[in-house]
Amino acid sequence: MPENKPQLSVIVISKNEEKHIGLCLDSVFAEIKAMPATEVILVDSRSTDRTIDIASKYDIKIAVIDKKHKTTPGLGRLIGTQLAEGKLIFFIDGDKVLTPGWLKEALSIINKPENIAGVTGNIEEGVWDREGNFRLLHVASYFKNKYQYGIPVAITIDGTGLLKKAALETAGGYDPFMPSCEDTDLFLRIEKNKSVIAWTPEIMCRHLVDYYNMQEVIKRTLSGYYLRKALKNKIFWKSLSSKALPFSYGIWLLLGIFCFLLSFLNKSYFIFFLWLIMNFIGLVIVFVRIKLNKKNKGFFPSIAHILGSSLGVVCGFFITPKPVDSKFNYKIIK
Repeated sequence: MPENKPQLSVIVISKNEEKHIGLCLDSVFAEIKAMPATEVILVDSRSTDRTIDIASKYDIKIAVIDKKHKTTPGLGRLIGTQLAEGKLIFFIDGDKVLTPGWLKEALSIINKPENIAGVTGNIEEGVWDREGNFRLLHVASYFKNKYQYGIPVAITIDGTGLLKKAALETAGGYDPFMPSCEDTDLFLRIEKNKSVIAWTPEIMCRHLVDYYNMQEVIKRTLSGYYLRKALKNKIFWKSLSSKALPFSYGIWLLLGIFCFLLSFLNKSYFIFFLWLIMNFIGLVIVFVRIKLNKKNKGFFPSIAHILGSSLGVVCGFFITPKPVDSKFNYKIIK
């Protein structure tokens, strides 16, 4: 670690990322090797695979979240923020690979104008096929022709991006209890403070999603808690717009809402439960198809994401994470 106080802190969050963490850290260190006063911190959510063993080979600080806490991406980033000494923080997940040159460009943008709270960019979303090749599903872009002082600004953020620590703390930081969509929630609070997130058209990173893992889809289905929180804050429609929902996802979700309203008016929830059952059956069929098709090109994983996320929007209205403590414990193991 540098002897002088870091100006930039890189926060990596992980949970069972042994397949990806080496690629992630290699990309980070390749980018910061010419940057003085930089620290790298890994916050791990109690991985049970070789993630920590692999990460320990790098010049980083490693913190493991205490077992009494329910782990979420937001909690990992919150603890990382508390540990960070830099005035600027670059967040990246352990299943992402940073694009060479992007961070350097982001650093040149973040202080002009002063109300820029951070910088984000496009993300290549893809899956590993059975042969171990990366197959691109789509490019996630968070820009819709919005500018400030001639600088393009984002309509939301992903978990990856460069942020000013002061702006992050002023907005209240990441919500540690949200199981999903904690990044969009933070963006809306940053925007409420009259700050913006600058956007660059270049690919910021590659997201190595493992949709063959049922746990990944289940994790993403809990986004309904986010939507309920947005509804309570009277920013429901804005949150939907910020998430830039895929057209197919939106249509299927609207169908579910229509079934619910129809069931409510008829005082019989048969139609709505039928929609839920269709989701479950669809997920089973899709995952069987994924297992059988070794040359899958991403179509069925995409369908699984749509069905799983739609279910989560419903389930999330009934699932509320229970705050266990205002103080979060962790153990520094390196």
